[in-house]
Amino acid sequence: MIDLTSDVLVERVTNINDQYFFGYYDMSPESPDGTKVLVNKPRFIDHMPMVEDELEIGYIDLTAKSFNKIAETHAWNFQEGCRLQWLSDDFILFNDRGHTDGKSIKSYKYCVSSKKIVDEYSLPIYSVSIKRQIALSYNFFNNRYNYAHASEEEKTDEKKDGIFLLDLKNGETKLVCSLDKLMKLANSYNTKNWVEHCVLSPEGDKFFFFHRWNLANGGFATKFFVGDFKGNIECLLDNAFCSHSGWRGNNQISAWGRLPSKVNSVQNTSQIRESKFYKVALRIYHRFVKSQAIRQKITNDSYIMFDLEKHSAKKISNMDIIQDGHCTWDNTGRFMLTDTYADNEKLRNLLILDYQTNQLYRLGRFYTYPFKNPLLEKEWTEPGIQCDLHPKWSFSQNHVYFDSVYEGKRQLYRVDVRKIMNDIIKNS
Repeated sequence: MIDLTSDVLVERVTNINDQYFFGYYDMSPESPDGTKVLVNKPRFIDHMPMVEDELEIGYIDLTAKSFNKIAETHAWNFQEGCRLQWLSDDFILFNDRGHTDGKSIKSYKYCVSSKKIVDEYSLPIYSVSIKRQIALSYNFFNNRYNYAHASEEEKTDEKKDGIFLLDLKNGETKLVCSLDKLMKLANSYNTKNWVEHCVLSPEGDKFFFFHRWNLANGGFATKFFVGDFKGNIECLLDNAFCSHSGWRGNNQISAWGRLPSKVNSVQNTSQIRESKFYKVALRIYHRFVKSQAIRQKITNDSYIMFDLEKHSAKKISNMDIIQDGHCTWDNTGRFMLTDTYADNEKLRNLLILDYQTNQLYRLGRFYTYPFKNPLLEKEWTEPGIQCDLHPKWSFSQNHVYFDSVYEGKRQLYRVDVRKIMNDIIKNS
């Protein structure tokens, strides 16, 4: 790994007097024209939001350095926000509880120039294709990072629930993959099932997603799929484990996962997984095997590149990448942006992989917790409130944005990567 941290200038975009974040890693907070940055402005950062908790949303004008509020929402969490995102330079989408009934989750389109909400959609949005003016939707009450809700709101009809296509031009909706269909493929009835992270390809003609369901031992299983709008789905990985993923162009997908090996094929045998010996061995493993590098060799975990045209899957072999991160690719497909969870020094790493040369570059290391106080660390390890870097490219690819609490408050930062990328290309 080549460490560039001393050469990288990190700019805080938000005001340190308040709390701000953007959220997940699969979309740009910066507007297509590069003049504004979307942000969420919470009133607290130390516990999970409840149904009555409001989140202020808006954008920062990069010229005036001012925050402009556009709305408040009651449909949000700290990992993915309210899926606040750009539809164009003048239009912004976000999720909220219905403005009339306050119950159903819907999405809204806000016009920057007229300073008002101009459209309401019957479904919440997850992933958006600006090119095709469509969005994907699913149930935000049943996945892992769900919105705050009452228990009765989890009730669903699996045949009518699943992944929906929303036409942003006319508001029409269509169920493109039912949860019932996925449950049949996985034989996962009599337990909780959900879909998660449904992301459109750059051309907007296909999407990947996770189907997950609870296991009897307290964990959950995962199938990783790619689908289209004709009802076709293909399982890319089916071995109970797959994590963060991102499109590389329109026909390749990278994901942190586990290709089959002798160890994990035995591990995934249901009789062994439910045995007392396995559960004891698993506790010993988690207690004593702390090295990520050793864990990776045992489990065969790695970034995997799925090629949809060749119907192939192969490991991205870089010995410096030893743990899961949030991966996205630049428009050329040469550079993968990712991060890490906290290392032994409680620091998270911001990384770029040059796929052409297989060289990894570190752009920064950032403290995991908002206060350097060991007494507070336990509560800040809860997945729902922890502050992952969630690095994301701007539309222009000139900047990399990330969330962090390393200055004591939750803030949004960016790095100008133009010179860094040019120097890497020039010296390769």
